[in-house]
Amino acid sequence: MRISKAAYWLAGACLVALATSGQAQAQAQAQAQEPAPRDSQEAGDGGLKEIVVTANRRAEDSQKVSLAVTKIDAKDLARSGIATVADLQFYAPGLVFSQNGAAFTTLRGVGTSQPGSAVESGVATNIDSVYIGRASAVQAYYDLESVEVLRGPQGTLYGRNATGGAININSARPTQDLSVGAIMGFGNYDRIKLEAFASGGLGGGFSARVAGIVDKHDPYRRNIVANGPRIPGEELNGIRGTLQYQPDGSDLVLRLIADYQTFTSAGQLPQNFLGANSVSPSAPPGTIFTTDPDRVAQGVPNRSDRESWGLTYNMEIPIGELTLRTITGYRENSWRALNSLSASSDPRSFTRTNETANQFSQEIQLLSDDQGRLKWVVGAYYYREHAIGNYDLRTITAESFQLFPGFSTGPIQFRQTLTQDIRSTSYAVFGQATYSLTDRFRVVAGARYTRDEKEGQGLDNSSLFDIGGILGVIPIGGIATVDNSWDAFTPKLALEYDLADRTMIYASVTRGFKPGNSNLTFGQRPVRPEFIWAYEAGLKARAFDNRAQFNLVGFYYDYTDLQAFGVISTGNGGLSAGFQNAAAATVKGFEAELLAQPVPALELSASYAYLDATYDRFTNTDSFQNALAPPTIVLDGNTLPRSPRHTINLAAQYAAEVGTVTVTPRVEFVHRSKMFFSEFERDLTAQRAFSLWNARLTIAPDEGAWSLALYGRNLGDKAYFETVNEGPNGIASAFYAAPRTYGIEFSVRY
Repeated sequence: MRISKAAYWLAGACLVALATSGQAQAQAQAQAQEPAPRDSQEAGDGGLKEIVVTANRRAEDSQKVSLAVTKIDAKDLARSGIATVADLQFYAPGLVFSQNGAAFTTLRGVGTSQPGSAVESGVATNIDSVYIGRASAVQAYYDLESVEVLRGPQGTLYGRNATGGAININSARPTQDLSVGAIMGFGNYDRIKLEAFASGGLGGGFSARVAGIVDKHDPYRRNIVANGPRIPGEELNGIRGTLQYQPDGSDLVLRLIADYQTFTSAGQLPQNFLGANSVSPSAPPGTIFTTDPDRVAQGVPNRSDRESWGLTYNMEIPIGELTLRTITGYRENSWRALNSLSASSDPRSFTRTNETANQFSQEIQLLSDDQGRLKWVVGAYYYREHAIGNYDLRTITAESFQLFPGFSTGPIQFRQTLTQDIRSTSYAVFGQATYSLTDRFRVVAGARYTRDEKEGQGLDNSSLFDIGGILGVIPIGGIATVDNSWDAFTPKLALEYDLADRTMIYASVTRGFKPGNSNLTFGQRPVRPEFIWAYEAGLKARAFDNRAQFNLVGFYYDYTDLQAFGVISTGNGGLSAGFQNAAAATVKGFEAELLAQPVPALELSASYAYLDATYDRFTNTDSFQNALAPPTIVLDGNTLPRSPRHTINLAAQYAAEVGTVTVTPRVEFVHRSKMFFSEFERDLTAQRAFSLWNARLTIAPDEGAWSLALYGRNLGDKAYFETVNEGPNGIASAFYAAPRTYGIEFSVRY
């Protein structure tokens, strides 16, 4: 596609320009440039360094903001091997990521339980300040400056779809000094990773940066079906180019970013963990299955292909003591997949997905300076998205249907061919101010008004048919349309008080909003917006000469009209899967985080999250028990999906000088308690409590710009679920996370 090559053209131009300018600068810089520090947390005798975040749309000390935020900078991403949000979840309290071909992200139990063209996320992902509307978009963690995880509703400054929180991904910026680097890695499952960047000045206030990645490995699971389809491995390819203009001595910054990514995998690869109970009794002769987590039995050629590209243009313009900031973004992405719905070699249940989307967003912010008692930001936001999804699903819903005593049909198959075409538009104005009543006491107040509009159509060609041909085809679909709009007012109020120079307590009230949606499935009603009132109180402290940092936060959510997925009556006697509004839920808990550097060479970190997330009032039908006549179940008091009660993260590393090199071993431990994947709180399909161990050994010279690292993840080779799909009539399939992986990486940077 011609437009999708924009990232390559920009990256190529940057690379040529860098090569030209680099020859003129290399000799002078060879003596003047010092090697970059190996560890961003390294602070020498000064203890922990200040952690700067941009959660409030300006650079601030993380210990001075009244919200729960975890920042992981470039050095931490590298030393912990964080390459995706699946890795990130074990470093940010309250974050849970699951995937079964589609991605599900929750924070403190709040998120989205099902993908789709008309579905909105509950945790906002922003790349270089641009909101990413599609959960299916490729998110590649390479050449980053940092990742920030904001826990709790961010309805004022981030707006829609941040009821659970937000993940801010910030790419590395161009530098005026010439800098180049590369990472080459090899691991088990024939993993090969190549990552590189180049950055430098072009003259006249211009600078550029180009980065790319290739990361691929063989499949983690082997197909045991003789002459069966090959299970593809995973392969990520990405390139990003950044061109920046900032005149010497000026605060004016103009930045253009172009990126392009592709990701290929097996996608939804169901595995059997219930034995014969997860195989249809009417499966064809010779159908096989396996409950080995390292094996699959598949007769469907599973494959998922994702492609995304985007352009981002940011401007920061000084206007006296104010700053005008504009953020313009355009993105396109596509997702094509063929995936089995059966955890056996039975090829009759599968789904085809073909989803495309494009989005445009424009945000304008006006910020005060950081001087004086009052700091403020006001802004306006516009977002437009057009998504088209084509979904073809086929599955066995019943083994037979009795027409009259002594005479039954053959197996009944359900087929849904659904085409959804939906346009979403959002407008918002917002503002937030912090006023210092005294040198120690501050008040934060903000508000956002949002209007969301959705317009679209869904053509639902659903049908039931008897494989034996007795009944023929019974159409149950039709056309569904949506033309709705919703308004939301999402304020925030917080109080901050400094008990000491490095100790702050705070309390806040904020509201989160996720717009309504339409299932765009025949016979189903539009779904109302969901809202959260969140109440937080926290402590942030540094002590022992800045060698320890302790953060504690407690929270309580009043969660109304949450959008839950289930089997819904279509009003014409039929049943269909879709979203509905659960009446209410309550989410409460607390999180504690500790960072410590007792001596310059030793770094320790620990976090604990306690979460109690339950439905107050919710009734749903359970097709797992019976697909044709699902019973209605009262779910009051049940736990929200993907809401583990306890989560513990521990890490330690020590930098030991051995001769002319520094040897740094690092060990990480993760524990997560039992977690349910559906609102029915079924022990049979839950992930039991598990623990993981990761380790890394890095060797780097005292003077030089290279490092060598040995790493291992999930060292105990724990088989645990990323998610579980509960199908009809007691059939369920699991999707296992990565097994034990290990390898070696060589890095160089000049």
